[in-house]
Amino acid sequence: MKQAREVALDALTACERQGAWSDGYLKKAIGGAKLDGRDAALATRLCFGVLQNRMLMDFYLSKLCATPLHKLEASIRNLLRLGAYQLLYLNRVPDHAAVSEAVSLARKKAKNPRAAGLVNGVLRSLIRQREALEPPADLSTRYSHPQWLVDSFVARLGREEAEALLAGMVLDTKQFTMRTGSRTFEAAAFLRRSGADTGDVKKLFQNDLEGTIAKYAIIQNAKLYREKIAIAVVDHTVGRITAAQAADELLNISGIDTSFVLFPDQEGRVILSARSMGDVNVQVVLEKLGGGGNAATAGAQVPGKGVDEVNDMLLQAIDAYLEEE
Repeated sequence: MKQAREVALDALTACERQGAWSDGYLKKAIGGAKLDGRDAALATRLCFGVLQNRMLMDFYLSKLCATPLHKLEASIRNLLRLGAYQLLYLNRVPDHAAVSEAVSLARKKAKNPRAAGLVNGVLRSLIRQREALEPPADLSTRYSHPQWLVDSFVARLGREEAEALLAGMVLDTKQFTMRTGSRTFEAAAFLRRSGADTGDVKKLFQNDLEGTIAKYAIIQNAKLYREKIAIAVVDHTVGRITAAQAADELLNISGIDTSFVLFPDQEGRVILSARSMGDVNVQVVLEKLGGGGNAATAGAQVPGKGVDEVNDMLLQAIDAYLEEE
């Protein structure tokens, strides 16, 4: 049975060889391999992480690999990208595990019997030189975006657009405290130089008195589940931003590392907002309710059901996820 890294590798190779859509192929591959929630999340992060950073991965790998990357077998080329992404971005994956898994997959996938030695050598060189790596000067390679798009941003980005992008970055990283690396700060600095005002960005997330009271009323409704999970069930409509801010605020309480906020909207749906800074992947949990997002921030909309019924569904989804772990 295939494991998470092999599923991610097959998806990356299919995207390159066949022009496959990454999300569609990956979802089918995860189902075919019968990965549990944790391995499915790992395969997803590996695949999308490589795709989002492929130009930068190739920049670093080309300095370490004697053979030009385009001359390697597609599976080995993507295997090097996969290993490099783990070594540079996934702190929870031990270096030896990333290299060992990559070498094992090279032996399994490559036609060239010497490919495993090449993979081992390149990735171990990356480990030794990791701290001394210099990012590329051009923004296109550094952020793995097409040159024409970077040129367009540089030429046309004004203050309002820069502030909107910076605001999204602030929200997604929980004010630069989660999923934040050197490239995050480099991007923020670029937006600041483009005219973004950090003071105005902060004001975007300020509540008036009524909004603040509503946020803390949601927090008052929260109850602990499984010791470290806070669930706040609201029986009336509230603003989505207020609910999201309440979910964020719950993570500031000692002992809570995952939060869910549920409330009904005016269209007969129950809205869920989830946050995590621990081991619970809220994306995987809320996918069981038709939602999505990422490991730390996710949401869902459940039509045709009441808040209490959806809360029961959420508890079942959490239990199923933790049992799979």
